[in-house]
Amino acid sequence: MTKRWLIGGGAFAVAVAAFLVWLSSSGDALDVGDKVASVGSALLACVSLMVGLAALPAAPRDAAVTDVERAADDLARLVGLQWRREVAVRELTVPLDVRWSSTERPVAPTAAAVLGPGVMRARPARLKLRGGVSDLADSFARLPARQLVVIGEPEAGKTSAAILLTLGLLERRERGGAVPVLVSLSTWAPARQNLDAWVVGRIADEHPAFGRRGEYGVDVARRLVARGLVVPVLDGLDEVAPAVREKALLELGVAFGDTRPVVLTCRAAEYEQLIGIRGTPFGRAAVVELAEVAARSAADYLAAGHRERDDRWAEVVAHLRAEPDGVLASVLSSPLMIYLAKTAFAAQHTDPGELLRLGTADEVTRSLLRQYLPALYPDGTAEEFARWFRTLARLDGALLSWWRLHLALPWWPVLTAASRGGLAGVIFGLASSTFLTFWTFPNGGPNAPPALPPVFREAVMTGWFGFLGAAIGAGLGVVASVIAAFRREALVPSPKHIPPRLSLLPLWSSAGALLGAVAVTLIQLADRPDLPVPPEIVVIGAGLGAVVGIYRGSARPVAVDKVMSPVASFRGDRTTALVLAATTAVGTAITAAVAEGVGTGDEPGVAAGTALFGYFVVFLVPLSCAWVKFGVARFWFALFRRLPWRLLAFLEDAERRGVLRRVGASYQFRHQRLRGHFAR
Repeated sequence: MTKRWLIGGGAFAVAVAAFLVWLSSSGDALDVGDKVASVGSALLACVSLMVGLAALPAAPRDAAVTDVERAADDLARLVGLQWRREVAVRELTVPLDVRWSSTERPVAPTAAAVLGPGVMRARPARLKLRGGVSDLADSFARLPARQLVVIGEPEAGKTSAAILLTLGLLERRERGGAVPVLVSLSTWAPARQNLDAWVVGRIADEHPAFGRRGEYGVDVARRLVARGLVVPVLDGLDEVAPAVREKALLELGVAFGDTRPVVLTCRAAEYEQLIGIRGTPFGRAAVVELAEVAARSAADYLAAGHRERDDRWAEVVAHLRAEPDGVLASVLSSPLMIYLAKTAFAAQHTDPGELLRLGTADEVTRSLLRQYLPALYPDGTAEEFARWFRTLARLDGALLSWWRLHLALPWWPVLTAASRGGLAGVIFGLASSTFLTFWTFPNGGPNAPPALPPVFREAVMTGWFGFLGAAIGAGLGVVASVIAAFRREALVPSPKHIPPRLSLLPLWSSAGALLGAVAVTLIQLADRPDLPVPPEIVVIGAGLGAVVGIYRGSARPVAVDKVMSPVASFRGDRTTALVLAATTAVGTAITAAVAEGVGTGDEPGVAAGTALFGYFVVFLVPLSCAWVKFGVARFWFALFRRLPWRLLAFLEDAERRGVLRRVGASYQFRHQRLRGHFAR
């Protein structure tokens, strides 16, 4: 904060010096100085009022926002809200009885290494931990190093176990203590980013109040991680790109060592392979393996939760108990398949006994997957929805982020840039035609049909300039796309949000006004050193600089009162774009009016030029935001019926039905098996 005030003070000093130099060279210094002083006093009074008002709500929070432990408490509350909602969607409030025990695979440290010195007098040959998924938090808390690796077969329920473990640790957490934060490793690129920096980024993405410029001060997420107030629960080491998994495990070992708490999940075969290549186990982590769901547990789970006298599952339940080693029991030995079975036969008119009449495990599995969507969408739309899910499943990357959708378009640089260029061209053409038609060519211009009334001639000119601007803009967009194609990440703007408290906005606007005034003054003196600088030029520079400062200072990701959702992220970005466009409109209008009032008449049309600038900036500002690119991508996908027009509503509904799950402001398929099924 002190550094920012020093920068602002320096800018103010430079502006005052430039003003004095300009005033001394003016031919009518007293008159011009009086005008500028009047306007400057009014602006200074407004800025002072804004600073005072902004400081009122900020004062009582200053002590709190510097308290990192208070920030940890708020983060714990948001993490709890996030994953309790996921528990409700996944129906984990009464979890399936999934058992776990210390793994028999040669991947764990010795019992002496896990327990450390002074814990047990007699050294056991190996650990003998066991329990159910609800007991994982207790077992983790009892480990001296608080390091745990959970492995299992595909579909064994590792992510559900990680969610329940996270909530269990939150329940046992004391005020000001470390916060368990569950993140998916699928987005980590260990070759480009160390683990701590990536965890900080994930916290900031999923909970923007803890970002670089959030409510709790600068880089609070980084400070939380550095002080050990975050316990990473890292889900899915097997989802890291295969080429860098070995490096990922090495980075994990460096980051956590032998004492830093961490939870890691991975598929059993992949983890055994990685440990075999590395040759040494991961830290002092106890390694437990999720077991297959016992036939009796599956039978009890399927029999529960039905209405009275609903005995449709009786035949299946009896079969599972009678033949625990049968074909159906082998298929229903994973939580995912039990979930699919319960979903596929949820309706009263269905008969779960059909599963007993299928011969092989592959037939049972294919039947459950085939009936999954029709059971979720029983109104006959399942076929259309399957096409939409196929498009989503084939998108690049594990996360479905709305602001990255345009990257999935065929020839996405050309389509995106040409579409946005065309929109910009229309805006520029309409803005130019408004001024050229009504100011420069009041009778419609020399090329307008003379037989038409003036109002129609003006309309023809407006439409002509709009069409010409669209053509030029689309052409320039295509050219720009060739250059931009080599800068993929630069074309992915992050969503922005209007924060609830804009305490720095007066500083940004004042600094922008001062720098703008200094810039135009120096430019004018360099161009015409023999003439005094017209006051309207200085006013316009200050006004437009203030508008830029407002834009720079207001759009930042802050949301402290709720978990960031994809819909909230989209609406925040859209609202920010519209609010900034409105701010630009008001700011340029006031600037043009003030410039006209203090003008000397030496620069005709300056105020009108300012208004013209503000006119198309009002419309061009939203084009740089993420929601416009999303709108372009949504239009093209909907045009070819590959995705619905109301895409976010569709994704939100799919998340409620359990096909997708939230990961911060993005979505992800509930399981890779489902994604692979839809992608075919």
